[in-house]
Amino acid sequence: MRGRTVVEFHGEIDIATTRQSDQHLDAATARSAPSVLVDLRGVTFIDSAGLGPVCRAWRRAVDRGGDLTLLCTDTRMLTILRLTGVTPAIAVTGS
Repeated sequence: MRGRTVVEFHGEIDIATTRQSDQHLDAATARSAPSVLVDLRGVTFIDSAGLGPVCRAWRRAVDRGGDLTLLCTDTRMLTILRLTGVTPAIAVTGS
């Protein structure tokens, strides 16, 4: 059985960090049927450019028969995810 890959982000996720975010998320979703947990608990800011890599990684994971879940407990971040339509498409957990 394959384990879950955890990708942990800290600080701001925006246009300045998309290349780095893409690299980490590409690696996490590279195999067949990837199971990925993106930990956003250390994120202080995210904008639409920062959400792009997360959404692309989710699509790659699903297309390859896997899944991607977001770990988020911050109410401001959860509101952004909801308002941008990321949720409910991408599952979010608080633990």
